[in-house]
Amino acid sequence: MKTLVNLVPPAPSDLAAAHYAGRLAFETDCADVHAGLMQPERDFVLLDVRSPELYARGHLPGAVNLPHGRSARRRWRRSRRRRCSSPTAPGRTATARPRRR
Repeated sequence: MKTLVNLVPPAPSDLAAAHYAGRLAFETDCADVHAGLMQPERDFVLLDVRSPELYARGHLPGAVNLPHGRSARRRWRRSRRRRCSSPTAPGRTATARPRRR
């Protein structure tokens, strides 16, 4: 019996490379965030979407705590601030998108 991992056959290398290159046109990853944090000036806001309790235990320097939730997301969208990035806890995903004008 095949495991769930092997139910979908691997994609050919050229298709896989094109897929991930396309995703990077719309998303950022932890390497991008790390590189941005190393710059003398930041052009993005680093969001920590975990609970205030987890944020208080430790967070990346300069991170802003904005607990995950609909009202928090609406409040952030209304603020029309800079580009944001949200590193994620295991099992969660996030995307950094340019603000809408």
